[in-house]
Amino acid sequence: MEDSERRPGKNVLDRSEGLGERLLGLLLDRAHEMPPQLIAPMIAEEVAGIDGREVSILLQDYGRELLVPLPGQKLIVGEPQEITASPA
Repeated sequence: MEDSERRPGKNVLDRSEGLGERLLGLLLDRAHEMPPQLIAPMIAEEVAGIDGREVSILLQDYGRELLVPLPGQKLIVGEPQEITASPA
């Protein structure tokens, strides 16, 4: 186990940054310089790389009433959902 994985002065693993947080950081770093139309397929590919399935990216509409699926290669696109009624 590397020292960077432990809290200083303790024999306890530092789990403050989980898999999801690391993945989000990686995606944000990569997406920073990408054309917008390539971001959704990149997200779907990275999620599939950790055995994720049926990826859907929901964006809030301007009126803040709906979550609207982002279309893109390898993404599941459904119907818009009301934000208040959505488990997302």
